[in-house]
Parts: sequence; structure tokens; C-alpha cells
Amino acid sequence: MIESFIVFPVHLEIKNQEKSIISIYKGWKELTSSVPLDGCNHHGRVTGARNNITVLDIVFDKELSEQMDNLKTYNVTTPSGNTHFYFLYEEKLKSIYNTLPCISVINDNNCVFFGLNYAVLNQKPIIKMPDDLFDTLYDAQMNRDEEVIDHELYDLFSMLGYKWFNNHDYTMQIIHALRNENITMKILNLATITRLMDERSYNYHERSFMRFYDLSMNSKEQRFGLCALKKIIKRHYPIEYEDWRIKWDPKAKKTTAKLNLIYKQGGLVKMSEVKAACGNIKATKLLEINSEFTVTKVNICKSCLNKHKTHCCDKYKRDSRTTCMFVNNIELV
Repeated sequence: MIESFIVFPVHLEIKNQEKSIISIYKGWKELTSSVPLDGCNHHGRVTGARNNITVLDIVFDKELSEQMDNLKTYNVTTPSGNTHFYFLYEEKLKSIYNTLPCISVINDNNCVFFGLNYAVLNQKPIIKMPDDLFDTLYDAQMNRDEEVIDHELYDLFSMLGYKWFNNHDYTMQIIHALRNENITMKILNLATITRLMDERSYNYHERSFMRFYDLSMNSKEQRFGLCALKKIIKRHYPIEYEDWRIKWDPKAKKTTAKLNLIYKQGGLVKMSEVKAACGNIKATKLLEINSEFTVTKVNICKSCLNKHKTHCCDKYKRDSRTTCMFVNNIELV
């Protein structure tokens, strides 16, 4: 079965048990057959329905190690010291980090790596996941710790101003984000969202939310994701989002020491000014913060040093211009 896996090339850098992805085959999520590895030291293995596997990424402690020793299925140790246990595909399980303490599920629309610094611990055939293990994981995914999720979601919602809950179009953006089906990390249940929205009932747009509520009640297993909501907040409130990211992900590294900028559609600021305000930040870092913070070359007037346009200053001349790098959709604060 291993030999028939859909695989693709990936370039990894492994230092001190930490893995960094240097490059990965573009379009691997849509692959239906393997791609030549061309001598790569590592490769990716598609998880989920296409390879008929569901993988558990397990961080061992002593008690868990003793329990997992009884699972006679193909498993691999990773450079970080975790172990990947391979099982036959389980459609109902979603790819969720820390579904249980020390156990993450890797399934549809995801992958695992293999190659140098990875080692097969057990060459046994891949087996069906034991019923008791499946039931425990499925129950955990359907009944996440509401207190943890509530506070995390509350922090996200607290960044959104009055307009996001008092206007139908803005509220629907939140609702569509929460109903995102491509969930990779977090899931929420309807009760969690309903309770949180009720706390803000003084200003949320009731017609929009009731539409969301009615649609959601059609499915007992309706899942809601934070991924799309985080993209909205990251775009409009990059400074607050950066603080939230550090708070809820202790392993996250701060993108910059200080981000004195916000998203503003149509905004245009000189790259030199952005660097001065944000610790000599690079263009690639700006794109990580917001994909719309693009850098472009703009003609500027040699006299006033502003964007070159008719009557930009008293000394305007048609040919008195030079170029300067500007950042789009940004405003300094």
C-alpha cells in the first residue's frame, strides 16, 4: 500500500529537531497521481481519501506511549520526536491540531512528510483505526472545549468594530467566514457562536444572524471554522491580529517588533516611510502580514517628492519626475 501512495517532492531544512519547509510542489492538494521526486531527500504523502489514509501525529508521554504500543499499524518517527501512526481512511475525522492532548489528526486536504531524518518504527500493514480510538477522537472533535474556544473567538470578535455587527453586509462576511468548510485547525459548534453573539446582541445585525442560524440548524454536525475569520481580521487589523496570534500560539514568533500600520484600501505610502516606522521591514514580510500590502514602483515629482500628477505642486513639470517604491493599501498609525 505504501508503494502506491500519491507523493510529491518537498525540500525541508531540519535543524535541532525543528523542520522548515524550503519549497513544496505547487498544486499538491489537487494531485491524483505521484510526481517524480527528482532526487529530493524528502517527499510529501497526501493524506485523506486520495491515499486512503488518516494519520495521527502523536507527541509521546509515558502513559500514552504504553497505550499506543498496542496499535500494530505502520508508523514513522519524525525529526521532532513525534510519531505518525497510519490508519485506513476515516471520513468523519477532520484535520485538527491537538484533537486530544498530544494527538493531532491529519486527514483530507493535508499531508505528511517522509525521507531523511524520518524512520519507520513499525513496518506492519496499515490497519483500520480501533473503534474505541475513533470514538474518542470523533467525540472530542464534535465537543471541543467550549471555554477555550469561546475566549479565543471572543478575542477575535473584540477586534471588530461596531460596523461589523450593525450592518448586514459586514455581518454576513463574519457569518460566511464562520461557515467556512475548509477547516484545518479549529472547529466551533453552533451553541458557542450563538452564546457569543447573544452577548453582543445590543449591536449585531439580527436579520443576518437569524439567516445563519436557520441554515445551520439543517445539519446536526455543522462545523464552523476560524480560518476565514482570521483572514478578515488579519487584513483589516494587522496589529491587533499579531498580538492575538502571539497570545494564542505560544510557539509563534512575532512578525515584527512593532507594526505601526493598518490596512486601508487605496492607501499608498512610500516604502522608505514604512521601513522607518516598522523596523526596516521587508516587502516579503509585508505580504505575510497582508497579501494586499504589495510594493509597486510609482512616478514621483522631483520637486515635491509626492506622486507625480498634473499640478501636484507649483514647480510641476511634465518631465520632472523620478521613481520611488510605494506600498499599496496601507496606512501608518
